[in-house]
Amino acid sequence: MSPFSEKPKEPEKISPDEYLHRWGVGDFGTIRKTSEISYTKAEEKSRLKKEEAEATIRNRITFLNFIVKDVAVNIAGLILVVVLAAASIFMVFSDSASPDDEKWAHATLSGILGSIAGFVFGKSNS
Repeated sequence: MSPFSEKPKEPEKISPDEYLHRWGVGDFGTIRKTSEISYTKAEEKSRLKKEEAEATIRNRITFLNFIVKDVAVNIAGLILVVVLAAASIFMVFSDSASPDDEKWAHATLSGILGSIAGFVFGKSNS
């Protein structure tokens, strides 16, 4: 008699929950709230330490985004305007500047001063 002539056994019929319990997964049908899960003191301490580290990293990333996106752009613009104004003032009061350079400097200074006046005394949007 060959081993292939025997009829194979019927597979055992079990529920999905029983299958999961055998593999140590737990109760599949119910979802427990986080507050219902019990932690040991070491697990709780480890979890809190990890959450605190993640919050610190999130705060640093938020701060760096603020610095790069908001502050750095404004400072770069301010430096550009100050350098342009200084070069224009130098051209206006320089004896060696050509008349074209003085025209350029006057136009630039009036544009900068007009922008500053518009910013300071401009109409509010509210």
